[in-house]
Amino acid sequence: RADIHRALGAAHLMAGNLEEAQVVLQTAVSLDSAHPLSYFLLGQVLQAHGQPLRAAEMVRQAHRIDPRYPQTL
Repeated sequence: RADIHRALGAAHLMAGNLEEAQVVLQTAVSLDSAHPLSYFLLGQVLQAHGQPLRAAEMVRQAHRIDPRYPQTL
């Protein structure tokens, strides 16, 4: 269930568990590719992991799905 993975990913992100957050959020994206929050959170994780290009791609995808999300971090 994507919503559970999304919530767990957000919790891991807030706790600083970046590896766990990335795995769980990638699962959330694969389960529900139409939910912008999963992409946005994954972008934050990737940015923190020093992967700015992949992070930007995720954030732009969140913005494409829902323009209320910013285009950049």
